Amino acid sequence: AYQIRLVVHPRVADLFRQTTFHSTQEIQDSPDGGLDVRFHCAACASFEEWLLGFGEYVRVVEPTVLAERMRDRHLAAARAYREHLEGTPPEESEELESPAADR
Repeated sequence: AYQIRLVVHPRVADLFRQTTFHSTQEIQDSPDGGLDVRFHCAACASFEEWLLGFGEYVRVVEPTVLAERMRDRHLAAARAYREHLEGTPPEESEELESPAADR
């Protein structure tokens, strides 16, 4: 299990204020209207999928390993859209495989 810290954009902050996503969830208001959200839980594939659903409106701050995985998955999605919209095939080193498939 990890101590997880998220920075939540004001656009989705009310969702976090109104819903307890985890029993250890703690929220703190940020000056910009967003939130700092913390909880202690296991980071698993379904948790990552849940976070990805918020797109750019939720950023993982801790743990670093989860933040890096989220970055990699968002970049893979961006490459897939670029290929689709611009007809640009991914470079060989940028295969569009989910990092979760490695684990």
